[in-house]
Amino acid sequence: MSGHENKNFFSIRKSEYRNLFSTPVSIFINKSPQKEKGVVPPKKNKSNLKLVLWLKFISLLFSVFNLALIFYETELLFSNNYVISQKNNLLRGIIFLLCFIHSTLVFKIYLLDKHNQEASSLLSTPIASNMKKRDLIIDIIISMMHVPPGLNEIIDFFQMGIYTRLSISDIMLPFSFFRLKFLLVFLSQAHKINNTRYSLILSCHKIDHRFLFMMKSIKKEKPFQVLLGILGLTVLIVGLLLRAFEKSITPNSIWNWLWFGFVTESTVGYGDIYPKTHMGRLISGLAAITGVFIFSYKVAEVRELCKLSKIELQLCNSIYKNKQIYTKLFVQSVILIQKWWKTNLYKSIHCHFKMLKEAKKFQMMNKQIKAESEFRFEKQLIESSLIIENNFRKCKKRLYNANSFKVLASVFAEKHHLNMRKLKKLYSPNEENAHTLSVKQKSNNKGWNMFKKRSEAVKKLYLRTLKSPSASLCLSPCMSKGRSDLDSNRESSVLSMVDLD
Repeated sequence: MSGHENKNFFSIRKSEYRNLFSTPVSIFINKSPQKEKGVVPPKKNKSNLKLVLWLKFISLLFSVFNLALIFYETELLFSNNYVISQKNNLLRGIIFLLCFIHSTLVFKIYLLDKHNQEASSLLSTPIASNMKKRDLIIDIIISMMHVPPGLNEIIDFFQMGIYTRLSISDIMLPFSFFRLKFLLVFLSQAHKINNTRYSLILSCHKIDHRFLFMMKSIKKEKPFQVLLGILGLTVLIVGLLLRAFEKSITPNSIWNWLWFGFVTESTVGYGDIYPKTHMGRLISGLAAITGVFIFSYKVAEVRELCKLSKIELQLCNSIYKNKQIYTKLFVQSVILIQKWWKTNLYKSIHCHFKMLKEAKKFQMMNKQIKAESEFRFEKQLIESSLIIENNFRKCKKRLYNANSFKVLASVFAEKHHLNMRKLKKLYSPNEENAHTLSVKQKSNNKGWNMFKKRSEAVKKLYLRTLKSPSASLCLSPCMSKGRSDLDSNRESSVLSMVDLD
């Protein structure tokens, strides 16, 4: 698309912009709408769209079912030798009832579509409303196409010298295939582009958003599925029509005529089956033309599918160039290797490759030795680390005990210092008397006895102070033995000091 076409495509008239901005805000915002004519809440509008989609699907089912019943009624009439029986009338009555229900369903869809169009001021134009009315009339006519009960008109005529007989049901059968319009309408309604937002944009650009645009977008998204569906529908229609118009002359089964339709559309034409009436030839000619278009379009789609994009073309060119460079460099590398062999000490190629093998073996041995040495070194490291950890644990325990001994030693030193001070206080007033008594101990026996008694009293007093709870220390269980040793040593030292005195 050129730049000028892009400008024309995105250019909108001022009046259309005014209409766009004059639409009520309640349509675009999920708030409570004003009570105006033609204003519908967004939630209600969405529910209406879903309801329309379901109703169109039901109308599609009605059209397919009616078409099958009409074809079955023609076959039943042919089997009764074109004589209407009670079963034919009952079947036509059922078809009439279904057609009436289908027409009322079409009218209901029209009312819902009209209500949805009135929700936006852009879509509710007089041209659109007139087109809707015209579509409604056409849809009702298509849905009511059937043969009423009791009608039995048979036409006998000669064509190409062959006696032909047709009933009114056979003549109405081709018109019944217009019911396939509801299939296309349902597909256009179920498409993801069919919503209010895109409808506003397409209506501003004057694009038919109801049918053609949807069909084109579906074909663009899924080309192969669409073409296969069209091929299947055309083969089915051709087979049913040829069965209806050729059964009085060539009573072939429906499966043979379906085979004939496929062969004709594929432009093969084996000639095992061929039509003998003017209507059959006309139908087969139209089938051949449509088959040419379908298969040619398929070829074009396959060609576009196999066509490379710009990036893929660039990649292919770069790969081709790299391949050419590789071939040139390969030849040059071979020449270079040959020159190196000529200048090398090893004149023969076998000796050179033997040396290469020995070098590879040496490299492998070196790798193995390194791996073994690394394994041994790691093993020694692990063992030494375990030994060091055990030694550290032992040292930690000893240091913990040393800290507790340190605390006990400091407490013991303080207690010893206090005891020594108490002893000095006790001995200080009696030092002079003790000296005089020691000089006169032989001459004065009474004084010597008194001195002995005093020394014994001092010993007892000291022992009491040691055994008192104030002098006892709060030691840990692990240091109980050390405490007893220290107490015994202290007692012996004090006793010796007292004896010396």
